[in-house]
Amino acid sequence: MVVNIGCLYAILPCNIHANRYRANTMPTLHQQTADNTQTESAPLLTAKNIAYVKCGKTILDKVSLQLHNKEIITLIGPNGAGKTSLIRILLGLTAASGGKVQRQKDLRLGYVPQHIEVPEVMPIRVIDFLNVTDLYDVAQCQEMLDEVNCAYLLYSAMQNISGGEMQRVLLARALLKKPQLLVLDEPASGVDIIGQQALYKTIKQIRDKHDCGILMVSHDLHLVMAATDRVICLNSHICCTGHPDDVSEHPEYLKLFGDAIDGLALYSHNHDHEHDLSGNIVESEHCHSCEHHKENK
Repeated sequence: MVVNIGCLYAILPCNIHANRYRANTMPTLHQQTADNTQTESAPLLTAKNIAYVKCGKTILDKVSLQLHNKEIITLIGPNGAGKTSLIRILLGLTAASGGKVQRQKDLRLGYVPQHIEVPEVMPIRVIDFLNVTDLYDVAQCQEMLDEVNCAYLLYSAMQNISGGEMQRVLLARALLKKPQLLVLDEPASGVDIIGQQALYKTIKQIRDKHDCGILMVSHDLHLVMAATDRVICLNSHICCTGHPDDVSEHPEYLKLFGDAIDGLALYSHNHDHEHDLSGNIVESEHCHSCEHHKENK
């Protein structure tokens, strides 16, 4: 979803209250979490039998899911699978044709769009952007930027920052709202592979620190599958769902993506050094596992 900076008031709610999607109380469904334990906490959000028809075409058909705190869920699917429509329905921006969405009372929601357009004729600094819809002091803005590893951008012009830096600024803006549920639409869009790895690591750290639930949308299969607790594979309906290792071998997943995953393995980058936002290696005296260090010795 591409967003113009002038539309931020309309699409970035802080609290989701009861609205057109009022639903009867539904029983809590136990969902397997990443560490194979059962959580009995009430879900942050429950969608049941969501349908969406547009211009006579069925976009979504009987889609049901639950989002819990402390869990990272990634929604994957090909173009036209209904991912954006589902996100808009879950956020309350689009009315479903059928089904129900139930949210935890006074749910605090943070939303990171895929991309935001900043007009060249409207210069704006990062600190100003962070305060477009709500007012925060400099210390709060600095703290959130520091959490996503880009505190140095506080007074930078939005027009001059890179794609990876933009995604982190958008993430910092969402975190200022102290969300219980964080929704990320293609968070690694426009970011190179090394930057994506660093960004997904940051997202996991955010989950661990804030105990929030995270829903990501992506079509980047091999990277994102290694950075999530649970995968939902969507193609108008839910084709399969589960742990990334299980989904990656599911017949419906293999059928849906075919040649796109041929020869790809789940991406893992486990050596003990880090990269900055430009992909450069941040040297560490404790890093001995990579060839580039051995060559430089």
